[in-house]
Amino acid sequence: MPYGGLISGNAVQAIPLDRPNDGIAITGRVGHPVVGPVRDAILTEVPRGWGDLASFETAICEPPDRTFGPPLTAGGWQGQRYRKG
Repeated sequence: MPYGGLISGNAVQAIPLDRPNDGIAITGRVGHPVVGPVRDAILTEVPRGWGDLASFETAICEPPDRTFGPPLTAGGWQGQRYRKG
């Protein structure tokens, strides 16, 4: 028989993965193709001079209709190479 905390822990840990997955779906609609998700980050690649970081951050924080709770914020970074910061 599994430990009860394990069952609830798995469910609770799955919740934070839903929001980045929703963000990935949204990025395609706003023209930021995803090159790869990295745990709690969404990596996109767009042509130089196209779009802006603020609109991307706003788009990925937009809650889907099925969600509730406090609003989200996002911190973005743009550069030539990936870095975890």
